[in-house]
Amino acid sequence: MGLGSDFADSLGKEVLEGHRTVTESAVHAFASLTGDYARMHLDHEYARSLHGGPPIAHGLLSASWALGILTRSPLDPLCIHDPSAGVVGFRIRLRQAVSIGDTLALRWKTLGPDLG
Repeated sequence: MGLGSDFADSLGKEVLEGHRTVTESAVHAFASLTGDYARMHLDHEYARSLHGGPPIAHGLLSASWALGILTRSPLDPLCIHDPSAGVVGFRIRLRQAVSIGDTLALRWKTLGPDLG
């Protein structure tokens, strides 16, 4: 099975999409779903003592949002319109802490199929 034309046309192009602001309710919901109630995520006073700002969002919350953005991309980088396709993994680099109130966007580039 060959690559779709949208996928082939997207090779090497950088895309920026999916702006989303981190809210306190999103961080609390993620903590509830994962069981990660670390104080740096939920306690404003404790977070201020660590880094002088609001609580830090879970790294996997950012990663989960990134994966969700990819599923809605018109370029279909995850091939969700191909019933035989599946995601077996992805890599993400978290370059800095994300705090409540920060707005995230996903910058991604299609490098090519991993056939190995």
